[in-house]
Amino acid sequence: PMFTWTGFYAGVNAGGLWNRSQVDDLGSNGILTGNTNLLNGSGFTGGVQAGYNWQIASLVLGVEADANLSSARASFIDTPPPFGPTTHSSRLSAFGTLRARIGWAFDRFLPYVTGGVAFASLDNSINAPARPVSANRGSSATGWVVGGGLEYAFTDFWIGRAEYLFIQFPDVMAPGKNGVANQIRFKDSARVARLGLSFKCPSSEHLAQLAA
Repeated sequence: PMFTWTGFYAGVNAGGLWNRSQVDDLGSNGILTGNTNLLNGSGFTGGVQAGYNWQIASLVLGVEADANLSSARASFIDTPPPFGPTTHSSRLSAFGTLRARIGWAFDRFLPYVTGGVAFASLDNSINAPARPVSANRGSSATGWVVGGGLEYAFTDFWIGRAEYLFIQFPDVMAPGKNGVANQIRFKDSARVARLGLSFKCPSSEHLAQLAA
């Protein structure tokens, strides 16, 4: 019988993550003062995913959730006169997504697009003791995610994939601490490229076919 994508699945994934963290100093009146710090971090990511697919003719609809750890981090120390050292640090240590998927099956090949909501343990901070300015966007972030990929069913139960995701987090405004009136704007995003392997749970119909 022709392969069907309908059913539950769960598996593991691993790949690379590239995050972009920007800090803008908007001054006391909300206008950019010209002080902008940009960091591009990268690292390894790995995690687990689980979901369910419904196949209607060649159309495949699905939902998926994943949870991942990441080693992506970056740090930069600038010394702009006359303020002295300014340290900008970013770290994305973990993230997860909850996404809808839609694809078109070519028997055991399944190209798809996906999108939904993303959650992350994300740090983006600026510290300039001589000014003095110190601010952080917070330890967590919620944003949106879009992407796409290609899956191939090697057997009736084992499915491999290659996937790309883009994650965008909303801008966050934070006041500069230590008595400074400056408003600090944090802008963060991430890109993920990874491979995965999933086990597809056999359906009752498939078990009946195997028994026959």
